[in-house]
Amino acid sequence: MTGSSISTGVRSEALFANSEDFSERKFLRSQKIVIIANSAWYITNFRNSLIKLLLDHGCQVTVVAPPDDFIHFLIDSLNCTYLPIFHLNRAGTNLWQEMRLTLELRSVLKTLHPDLIISYTIKPVIHTSFWTRFMKIPHLAVLPGLGYTFIRRNRLNQLIVLLYRFLLPNNKYVLFENEHDRDLFIEKKLVNPNHALAFKGCGVDTSYFTPLEKTQPSEALRFLFLGRLLNEKGIREYIEAAKMMSEKHPNTHFWILGHIDEQNPGAVVKKSFMQWIRHPAIEYLGFEKDVRDVIRECDVVVLPSYYPEGVPRVLQEGMAMGKPIITTDMPGCREAIDQGDNGILVPPRDAQALFDAFEFFYALSPQEHIRMGRAGRMKAIREFDEKISNHQYLELISSILNVSQPTKNKQHKPT
Repeated sequence: MTGSSISTGVRSEALFANSEDFSERKFLRSQKIVIIANSAWYITNFRNSLIKLLLDHGCQVTVVAPPDDFIHFLIDSLNCTYLPIFHLNRAGTNLWQEMRLTLELRSVLKTLHPDLIISYTIKPVIHTSFWTRFMKIPHLAVLPGLGYTFIRRNRLNQLIVLLYRFLLPNNKYVLFENEHDRDLFIEKKLVNPNHALAFKGCGVDTSYFTPLEKTQPSEALRFLFLGRLLNEKGIREYIEAAKMMSEKHPNTHFWILGHIDEQNPGAVVKKSFMQWIRHPAIEYLGFEKDVRDVIRECDVVVLPSYYPEGVPRVLQEGMAMGKPIITTDMPGCREAIDQGDNGILVPPRDAQALFDAFEFFYALSPQEHIRMGRAGRMKAIREFDEKISNHQYLELISSILNVSQPTKNKQHKPT
């Protein structure tokens, strides 16, 4: 597996070592790293392979997050230390609650005395940045997506932007998961351009998400919406286009896999959603922790999102399993597509364009479906394999901590 480049605000590039370059010795032995996130679910789903890699290299890793159903995985499967925090409500806006969270994090950081803190998502980044400013602890702040901060104009989001401007420049690095988000923060003078980096998504395990033969072949063409049921994920447009398509081509099926994220302000109304899926061509499959068995049975993975995020993980998973993709020409989503090669980009909020994309795939031969799926699989391996982003993290962490690395095939550090 070859490494990929990391982009900084000044457009410099650094090459990263492959997995063999980091396998010779535990060059991060005894370094205490604290990872803070808004849920154990987030760490389990998006960062577990990074934690395993840090542990393999001798780090002492402590995960700090509110308790949920996934804490047992952190403790039992990852074998890392877990420390709960109880005042982090990712959808909360109560000032007293936020003050309690700030004090709670201060107590945690003073107790742990970490060598490095890595925080993920808006609230952990803001609160952690406040204390590391005074405690002089190196802090890698990671914003996997921008959320509603720049698309919903209200006082809360204006406050978030002000806090970004005050706190983010003091971090060692601020990491984004696509170049658009990084460039936006630089343009708005929210970060130091020399310390703003962009990785290409969180990565996917391409040996786990791999092409699988269908167990239930069908002559009907199966489209799969995969993601949280948020309005901004394009679920309304998907259902509208699905109804148009099924009327013209009855031998098409439209699946939906995902949960209603009730804490998210963009969540669909459950009562309305249940009415939407009464259409005979639309089937709601609920929520699955392991989505591979559903992806393997579909023909095309669809995410018509206009939600500000990194590179959606569901697109990476679909590509890795050899499925063509339909998604929107939006930052993060467009990075997954080579137009016409492994999928189709459509304008956001456009059910007619999505219908046209459905028709495009309906007209394709089985051989063309296979060709596009293979192209997506190769793109996933080449650009989105989690080994790439994990070893970019290792390179960056070793640079922050001034830890010497194995010399075999050693590459340049980020600038």
